Amino acid sequence: MSRVLIIEDESDILENVSELLALEGFDILTASNGFEGVKVALANQPDLIVSDIKMPELDGYGVLLELRNDPRTSTTPFIFLTARADRESMRHGMELGADDYLMKPFEPQELINAVRTRLQKQQQLLEDQNSRLSKLRNNIVQAVPHELRTPLTGILGCAEYLLMDYEDIEPRRIHDTAQIILRSGRRLQKIIENYVLYAQIEVTIADEERVNAMRAERLDYPEVVIRQVCEEIAEQAAREDDLLLDLSPVTLGIAPDNLQKIVREIVDNAFRFSTKDSKIEIQSSLNNRGYTISIRDNGRGMKQEDTRNIGAYNQFDREFYEHQGLGLGLIIAKRLTEIHGGKFDLNSVLDQGTTVTLTFPVV
Repeated sequence: MSRVLIIEDESDILENVSELLALEGFDILTASNGFEGVKVALANQPDLIVSDIKMPELDGYGVLLELRNDPRTSTTPFIFLTARADRESMRHGMELGADDYLMKPFEPQELINAVRTRLQKQQQLLEDQNSRLSKLRNNIVQAVPHELRTPLTGILGCAEYLLMDYEDIEPRRIHDTAQIILRSGRRLQKIIENYVLYAQIEVTIADEERVNAMRAERLDYPEVVIRQVCEEIAEQAAREDDLLLDLSPVTLGIAPDNLQKIVREIVDNAFRFSTKDSKIEIQSSLNNRGYTISIRDNGRGMKQEDTRNIGAYNQFDREFYEHQGLGLGLIIAKRLTEIHGGKFDLNSVLDQGTTVTLTFPVV
């Protein structure tokens, strides 16, 4: 049974609306003024609130503002009852977070339909959210153990080999084994660092002071940072000839390490998911939108549905392709870009390639 709170200072309207919705099977809470309505809402957390606008002391707008600022009621559906529904007042209510308006006098069925519609939409939002959380949990359960265990197995296996046969192993074999340990260790290190960084980013997004401090950083030569990262990745992939750079100078409000991380994750993907002798093009330029960095490959590409679902622990088409990492790279790059006031756009065509465009405000 859905719980509905009705806030109305006119007793006859309060009684009529309460009886009408009670007959429809709703559990009814009532309040005769704005202050009481806020108190009842916070104490009982109703599924929906119906409130008059014009009330003494604390009006409906004040009630809505109070409830939207409290996490317990910040997303509760809210319907206004009003004898005045001009464009300006409706716009003001919508900006505060109202979901619907009903003009007095209204037909009983109008109120019932409005209440049912808002509750159905809220239920759909909850179901969608639960579905996303369930998918996230499944992705974590599937990805994390595998991604941690694989490099760790390589490290432990090589270490056991060296300990058991150290007297008979040739120097060259020791060197090769050490390289496997180093590669596995670096892979494990990146997984852990990305996991920690992603958690830090999600906390930072809600910290306005921290976000402002990050945007107050200054980087005078971003093209140098971009070039260094791209050339390093190309060298590691033994594909220096595939890298095409066309970079312009500017000053950005971002720390070098953060720009480096953004570019590294995207360019690393571009090389990993494209083949040798296919070009990776990185361009940057200053235009009326800001400073734009474009990273384009001619690799495997992604399905359109996958580009819309970029998020933590998502690894697309893993049943067909072997991935390394927790799928955090793109979402970390996206979040860091947005924290710095930038825009992250991804355009991908399956079997044709991917272009990521980053646009940052110029200092």
